[in-house]
Amino acid sequence: MESQKRSFNLLGIKRTLPGGRAEISDFWQQFSQDGTLEKLVTISRLDDPHFYGISIMGEDSFQYIIGVDTLTESQGFTHFEIPEANWYKFSGGGKLPDNIQNMQEQIWQEHGEEIARNNPNHSIQVNIEEYFNMTPDMSDSNFIIWLPKSKIKLDGILDPSTERDS
Repeated sequence: MESQKRSFNLLGIKRTLPGGRAEISDFWQQFSQDGTLEKLVTISRLDDPHFYGISIMGEDSFQYIIGVDTLTESQGFTHFEIPEANWYKFSGGGKLPDNIQNMQEQIWQEHGEEIARNNPNHSIQVNIEEYFNMTPDMSDSNFIIWLPKSKIKLDGILDPSTERDS
């Protein structure tokens, strides 16, 4: 299990998903089909864009952000900043969404006790998936799963007044 310190500075769209994780694949599919992913490619600061899927678990809600690392503002997208923190880093690849779902399960089976032991006073409130070298049909991708090593202050991200559901 690797560890790294970093922050995330993204532009994207956030949705509240009443069905929780079960609705993530549909959100990505809609994003791909309506051209939003292509728009994000044009504003990415990287030649090979890294897409991010961020799960934010509130007390009574589950929110998900799809975004891209960029330094540019763009109409229709919201800026999200997750402050610098220490993260557990897990790398994988393959067909989406199957392989990332399997990896999430494997992480908790193999490292769940250690992660919980290192975070005794809080639950994991954010889970970041980073995708790169992704094929257009999502049949293959490299990905990284980032889990915080301690509680992260998410000012404004969970605030309903900043949410722009589409």
